[in-house]
Parts: sequence; structure tokens; C-alpha cells
Amino acid sequence: MSDARTAIVTRPFDPETTEQPFGKRWGGDVFMLTEAHLAALQAGKAIALDVMNEYLCFVVLEKQNNGQ
Repeated sequence: MSDARTAIVTRPFDPETTEQPFGKRWGGDVFMLTEAHLAALQAGKAIALDVMNEYLCFVVLEKQNNGQ
């Protein structure tokens, strides 16, 4: 999914000190993915993330369509 809700950044940053890349935000979290998580994504599974004990976020792998 290439849209305004995703960004590749060099490293995690404090949203209190910058408005990049999405504008003002009031908090953030870091999720570490293991090789098992990456393998699950490659196998078509989704990763569910508990965000600040309040929100739920899902990570899915967008397969590239290479004409096959």
C-alpha cells in the first residue's frame, strides 16, 4: 500500500519534536518484527499490533504484481 499513511524512515523518532512525515502526532510506539513475523507475512498472514493498549493496527504484506 503506497499512500499517505505509510512512510519508510531511517529510524524511529519522537513525534513530540517533529511533524515529519505525517504532521503533528501526540504519541508513537515501536514494534520489533522477528524473522517469524516476516515469514508469517510472506505466507499471507497478518500481524496484529496492540497500540498503546487502546488501538489495534494490522500489518499485511502487499504482494507486488509482476505480471505473473
